[in-house]
Amino acid sequence: MKTLALILLFLFVAAFSPASPVKESMSLYGYLLDYFQGSFDVHTKESSYGNTLLVRIKADFNPEERLRFHAEAAYYGRLGNQNLYAIYDKVGLNPERQEQFPFNDFITQVLVDHAWGLANLGAVDLQFGKVPIAWGSGYVFNPTAKVAPTAIFDEVTEETPGTFAIVPSYYTARSVTFTGYLAFQDRSHKTFSPSGDGEWRNVPFGFKVQVITGSFDLSAGVIKEVFYGQTGYERDFYLGFDLDGGFDGCGLYAESALRLPEMGFRDLYDIEESLEIVAGCHFPIPKLGTDMRLEYFHQGRGADKKSDYDLSRVISGEQLVLGENYLFLYFERYLTDYIRISTGSLLNLGDWSLVLYPECCWDVLGNLQIYFGASLFAGGRGNEFSGPHTVEGDQEFDIIESFSLFTRIKLSF
Repeated sequence: MKTLALILLFLFVAAFSPASPVKESMSLYGYLLDYFQGSFDVHTKESSYGNTLLVRIKADFNPEERLRFHAEAAYYGRLGNQNLYAIYDKVGLNPERQEQFPFNDFITQVLVDHAWGLANLGAVDLQFGKVPIAWGSGYVFNPTAKVAPTAIFDEVTEETPGTFAIVPSYYTARSVTFTGYLAFQDRSHKTFSPSGDGEWRNVPFGFKVQVITGSFDLSAGVIKEVFYGQTGYERDFYLGFDLDGGFDGCGLYAESALRLPEMGFRDLYDIEESLEIVAGCHFPIPKLGTDMRLEYFHQGRGADKKSDYDLSRVISGEQLVLGENYLFLYFERYLTDYIRISTGSLLNLGDWSLVLYPECCWDVLGNLQIYFGASLFAGGRGNEFSGPHTVEGDQEFDIIESFSLFTRIKLSF
């Protein structure tokens, strides 16, 4: 409630503060998004529904020419099969029941997700606060993004989560930029704070050099990732590389992160298992009036056979997906100026399970969009996108419903 009161006070001050030079450099905007989904499982013959409401309010303040402040507050309400607590309760993954915590709210969430300041000091930009740090050019997967939790198949959330950090950048006159970050929370963004949070060895950081040459943007750097997982703090160092550019209307990008060997464990080091790679392209097909995107992802830590799948690695946020190699395809076409259709698919190249999600977007008004779509999960028993799955090799859990229809309404202001 204190957080909600602060957000409401912030909005009141922004909306009703008296006219002044600062008022003229202030803007308030955002969106409301309502998502409804109905799902059906062909194996169990069970169906379910869920609803998510998201209100995100953004504010920009420019107290003077070289200073900027930005904040984003969000309200989430999740019900039915859109609530992870309900899903885990249904399949028995929650060790404790929600009723045992009557003062906790398992449905709604109010938070200040972004709150950062930016000072331009000549050739140096200094950003600080709760900052969205989004490294990497990948569309679905970003191997060099090691500071915040990410998710795929999320039809609601659009923004990168904010991380408590300091982010300096230095721009040279020769198209070379030096950028870094020093973060104060690990990638899991856990909601509790053990004593280890105050230890220097658990501070994540990153540094990269970025060069623009021709039509391509190249960068390389070093990343320290800290993740609070099932066994406590996990620390890894990576060499990162990123390329983004294109020619003749075709966009090309590639991104990689190579985990470095740990001290004392060099004999056990495997480069292939330590490598994450993304390579992709996007281009128009004029004869069909269609835009197309292809993306390949290799996850060295992923399992190369389905008997080694461990769902706990995805639930904890340690991994984004279970397998080792994936192919993403996406098509988009405008039927009219107001109606757009698209189809995306993600294929696990190890077990050949597939996710397919067609969608239609209707621009009803300039600030109102309505989406209609479906999600289809297909594959043999025990495959990633069909299930069932095991957690740490124990009991089987089936949390994937094979077919769903959804509608999403977004009002921007």
